[in-house]
Amino acid sequence: MISLEPQTVADILAVDGYSIVPLTSEQRMKARLEIRAASRRITSEDSGSLALRSRLQSVRELLISDVNLRLTSLPLLWVDSSLPHAAAIEVDGAPAIIVCRGLFDLVHFQTSLHNLCTLLTKTEQTPEIDHQNDLPQSQLMSLAGHVILADAYSQVRPPATVSDMLGPKVAQNIELGVATSLLLLVLHEAGHVELGHTQRSLINNGVEVRAVSNAVQSATREQLEFDADAYSLDCIRKEW
Repeated sequence: MISLEPQTVADILAVDGYSIVPLTSEQRMKARLEIRAASRRITSEDSGSLALRSRLQSVRELLISDVNLRLTSLPLLWVDSSLPHAAAIEVDGAPAIIVCRGLFDLVHFQTSLHNLCTLLTKTEQTPEIDHQNDLPQSQLMSLAGHVILADAYSQVRPPATVSDMLGPKVAQNIELGVATSLLLLVLHEAGHVELGHTQRSLINNGVEVRAVSNAVQSATREQLEFDADAYSLDCIRKEW
């Protein structure tokens, strides 16, 4: 089990400067305040981390066998912060992956929105089908738009209301999409480590953060990101 103090987690998020989406200094400051206010030690066996691992395990059949084994032994740490970020770290010489709640919110929001648009397009193309909802398409779109915006900006909880509204089958598809996206994101971070892209930076309590240097030229950085994406896809069984 890996365990990190709140201050250490805050320092990690401050050091690792690159993200799936551009992060502002205000977002980083808010994340550090959230983590310090919670004053809760982060472990690889707390409820959030176990729930994240369970989600990834739900799509483990996508992986080639040796990658599945490596993922099973890789410590995952869930940080209850609105920052949309994940990072590869090293503790006592062993790699681990940190995933912030904000990244899950973002993935869930995008997957829900994609499923919603798909359903609305299908409704428009086949109006004679008796859909799960009795609402007219225009009203459904309006309601869904309000729900999505309210969830995305309130950050009270992951924006799952869209899937709840669309019914169990769509909710199941959304969960599958979220789990698969999270799996690829975790493998992307692991890829940076495996491919030697990362540099070690010693921070609080002797934790070494393994992150891609922000000093590299943009074209080089873009290539490193493509390579990490390619690594994550190479981990998927060919039939998928």
